[in-house]
Amino acid sequence: MKRSVISERNTSITIPGERVVVAGGTQGIGEGIACRFAQAGAEVWIVGRNESKANAVLARLKEISKENKIGAAPEHHFIKADLSLLAEATRVAQDIRTRSGPRGIDYLVMCQGGPPNGTYVLTSEGIEQHFAVQVLSRFVLGYKLAVDSDPVVKRGVMSVMGPGVTFSTVDYDDIDMEKANKKGAPGILSSVSRDSVVIDMFTEEFARRTPSVMFTHVSPGAVKTNVASNSSLPWYLSAVLKVVLPIMGQTPASYAEVPFYLLANPVGRAATSSVCFWNENAVETAANPALQDEGIKTAIWEHMMEKMKTVAANI
Repeated sequence: MKRSVISERNTSITIPGERVVVAGGTQGIGEGIACRFAQAGAEVWIVGRNESKANAVLARLKEISKENKIGAAPEHHFIKADLSLLAEATRVAQDIRTRSGPRGIDYLVMCQGGPPNGTYVLTSEGIEQHFAVQVLSRFVLGYKLAVDSDPVVKRGVMSVMGPGVTFSTVDYDDIDMEKANKKGAPGILSSVSRDSVVIDMFTEEFARRTPSVMFTHVSPGAVKTNVASNSSLPWYLSAVLKVVLPIMGQTPASYAEVPFYLLANPVGRAATSSVCFWNENAVETAANPALQDEGIKTAIWEHMMEKMKTVAANI
């Protein structure tokens, strides 16, 4: 679907009184999505590490709400957290549950993390840093807020990363890539494929467990962000992105029309009610074909649950 068509369909949609939480909302794609929801009158909560960047985004959200004059101006909020730590992700989930009260939140959009950079660095919890923030924190937030006990999320949960990626074969006996690291740092393509299939898997499983909430995994495609500078990528990949993204990438504001369409636009929501996976143009795509194997799905689910429970036991 052309982006201009999506944008046009979104033009008249307003959602005053609705509440969205955007993890990774202090910059880039997450900031773009946060602003798009604010433009439609929503109350926006952003989660991130950098308080200075968050304050700048909050000021922008406040100005947007003041200008659009859709109902009473909502209060936007920042929740500071290092989502590379599962204890922090667990705390954030509880904080959101407490703050939101019986009303809950309407949408949870997860953009935290970024592309792997080919290194293997452990967090203080003993988990590889990239996997912890890019994948595990999404699992924890999604599970705690939309699956476990009484769901806080009332309408939709979206993970922005990239469904159905099959750049390389994934070793499901080494999801953390500990064995691979002993042979040398895991390759970037291997990490991307692993991230994608794991998010595909728990998106499907969350949808099965909580059918009242819509769960989606969406690709951003090429977006003009500071990813080439922010993620310590190898010099050659950073150099390529610095050339390619300004030419071929869309702006975060332009891309934000897609998540908004799929979550908040009634037409997009109607299509999304039965499909979990979408590309950057809001066209249906497919999960990793490996998930047709129930054994693989079970192995991934049990691994993720074990990681979450192990950290929870030490909090």
